[in-house]
Amino acid sequence: MKKLLAIVACLALPSLAFAYGGGGFEYFTNVGPDLLPSISSSSLVSLPSGSVLGASAFGYGVTAGGWKIGGFGMFFYTNGLSVPIPDFGRVDNASGWIAGVLSGGQARLGPFRLSINFRMGAGMAFADWMPTASLYGSVDGEVGILFVPAMLISVYTGVGAIAPFLYNGPVPMGAVIAGVRITWGYL
Repeated sequence: MKKLLAIVACLALPSLAFAYGGGGFEYFTNVGPDLLPSISSSSLVSLPSGSVLGASAFGYGVTAGGWKIGGFGMFFYTNGLSVPIPDFGRVDNASGWIAGVLSGGQARLGPFRLSINFRMGAGMAFADWMPTASLYGSVDGEVGILFVPAMLISVYTGVGAIAPFLYNGPVPMGAVIAGVRITWGYL
């Protein structure tokens, strides 16, 4: 048993020596048809740019092979805008919070970091102060540069979707998102 434990420890040490990770926060918003006219003809929610705002805190580890896994917590709100919800009507003052897992991949090119990130979570959304359970998912591409050796500043864009469970079941709504992330750690 001791030999097996020693072999496992020897095999695990290199992965620990080359692992990376970090944590930080981000600010994000939606991108609307005023910046991307093709959104108005798609199935994404067509809201003016900047009408959905949010922030998130996150933490993750990156394996020696570049795979990223971690967790996040975020909140969002609609900045006082009336939001059309399919088969439900319009909702004012939508807001909520989501917690979940993140995964993806990261490439390191000198001081630059390229990532693709996937997030899945669950939480609560409040539409006109009516709480409803919600599911969330997003995918984004991220480009960052090491500002100092332990601080990464990056920008990203992608697609996010939320599905609040209303009286007639989940109502999925998606939007193009863009944001800024600041990450600290062994990057």
